[in-house]
Amino acid sequence: ANNPGIHGYITADDPNRLISYDPATATYTYKFYEGDATLTAVPNANYYVKGWYDRNNVRISETSSYTFVVDSNNTYFVRFKPARTVFVSGGGLALRNAVETAENGDTLVVAAGTYGGDIDISGKQIKLFGVKPDDPGVVEKTIIDCSGGSRGFIFSGGETSNTVLDGFTIINGGGDANDVVRGGAIFINTN
Repeated sequence: ANNPGIHGYITADDPNRLISYDPATATYTYKFYEGDATLTAVPNANYYVKGWYDRNNVRISETSSYTFVVDSNNTYFVRFKPARTVFVSGGGLALRNAVETAENGDTLVVAAGTYGGDIDISGKQIKLFGVKPDDPGVVEKTIIDCSGGSRGFIFSGGETSNTVLDGFTIINGGGDANDVVRGGAIFINTN
């Protein structure tokens, strides 16, 4: 869905670097001289960061903040998107595929069934709920089966309190034989 309009704003790690703001185009102009610079997108209520894009319209980040090296004139755009709900069913790889295509702000509502593990959240601010997370009878039938050698879910960095997981039964978690810390059901990478 196309949601024209401005749905948030941008801040810099050093607010004194702001040179100008054009409200007609929501264009912020910052001046940095050298080193690293960080811009942070702050969405309005019920909106999320869709991504940061370069001047060729290539998405370069899905996180709220984007850090870059100041070495030339750089132009970056941020896009915001409204929250949406996606219904997932069918078992197997359906949940992993839905998470891979999900964007910040999405809520995935998962039907009872058996789904494969190794679901990498990839730093996204998404919510995953079993269809009835408060009903133990449904939760026990909404299964993430890791098949003894993988993990259920992987939080690989960048997730926030906006990332929620509720209403699943995780079985047969094993982690990776090369890891010191197994994390068989849920692995949280803090590096």
